[in-house]
Amino acid sequence: MIAVVCLGGLILGGPSVSWGYEEIVVTSGGVVTGSVSLKGTPPPSRIFHMVFSPNIEFCTRVSDGKGNRLLKEFRVSEDGGFQDVVVAVVGVEKGKRFDYTPEIRLENCRIAPFVTPVRNHHPFSIVNKDPVVHDIQGYTLEEFYTFAMFNKPMLPESTVAKEIRLRNGHYIFRTQCGVHDFMQSWGMAVGNPYFAVTGADGSFAISDL
Repeated sequence: MIAVVCLGGLILGGPSVSWGYEEIVVTSGGVVTGSVSLKGTPPPSRIFHMVFSPNIEFCTRVSDGKGNRLLKEFRVSEDGGFQDVVVAVVGVEKGKRFDYTPEIRLENCRIAPFVTPVRNHHPFSIVNKDPVVHDIQGYTLEEFYTFAMFNKPMLPESTVAKEIRLRNGHYIFRTQCGVHDFMQSWGMAVGNPYFAVTGADGSFAISDL
């Protein structure tokens, strides 16, 4: 599952996603830095038997050598640093330029990055670098409910753009390949440019506040 850390305003009920953001010139802005850690033992990787999927010859390069694809959803360093956590400052009405366009890459039968912040009513780029066909399905989630957003067949070595359209109150986004079920990724909607995704050591920095 996607992990989320929110800073600022009303956060007890989850991220407050606002689409009415105003761009201004920021002078003498501040920087928020920190790190996110996971306490306890990370859940084990999920196992997918590749014999049930096509393109085995090509996709086995991401197998465990025994015909299985291991999907590691929790990446934690030796000292507990939690990677791929979205850290967002919520409730910001105006600030620095918001020129972020999210993108995922399909390469070696993987979707990268594993966690990608997204923007509502904004393009979402999908780049297929593989010589095989993928079928990317986009979903929006709220608690235990999943709703289909789009379904886009991806020809070999092609690029397309889909628009993110989240349901009211939703902010969790998920993608999965309909051909190779072990290809999955997560996303979280952000309403302003003050966000970051933690690195391999769990650290992050958000500038020009």
